[in-house]
Amino acid sequence: KNELKSMDHKIHERLQEEQGKWARHQSQKIEECNHQHDKMMFKKEEEVEQLKRKLKKAHLSVQKVKERYDTKVLEAETLRGQLEELKEDALKKLREAEKASRELDHNRDEISNIIRA
Repeated sequence: KNELKSMDHKIHERLQEEQGKWARHQSQKIEECNHQHDKMMFKKEEEVEQLKRKLKKAHLSVQKVKERYDTKVLEAETLRGQLEELKEDALKKLREAEKASRELDHNRDEISNIIRA
């Protein structure tokens, strides 16, 4: 009877020892998985931050391009206005030159008529 109790006690101790080993092994595996997960999350967070920086840089670049475009549009409108003014001045001067030419022709004709008379 003592022998059975002793064997039962040894089996029970051995079982507890094996369960302890298994529990420590599982705890170690869980710890390793948690560590790997933490590393992956850190890496992903770094990637996200890097993408955010790239996106911010791209937004700034787009904003600068928009500003340059707006500036060029304003410059083009100003130049268009100046061109219209130059055209009007050129047409005015052309009309004045044509009028002066007609007056000159008319005066020549009158002078010719006076000389012939």
